[in-house]
Amino acid sequence: MGELNIQYLTDPEGHKKAVVVDIEDWRKVMRVYEEAELARSIKAGFADVAAVKAGKQEALTLEDMFDEL
Repeated sequence: MGELNIQYLTDPEGHKKAVVVDIEDWRKVMRVYEEAELARSIKAGFADVAAVKAGKQEALTLEDMFDEL
């Protein structure tokens, strides 16, 4: 992703309280985050399928899955 241009906002004592990130850098960060979330969801889905096949978990109906959303 490369180096991000980050600016820190501080309180009068110099403690960092917030950040300012260039919008293009923010979009890159969000894209990486969303890809990581998708990867975690897929991994969890495969683990659920394995647990159902092993009889350790009950399968969900399509309606149940939509209810979870």
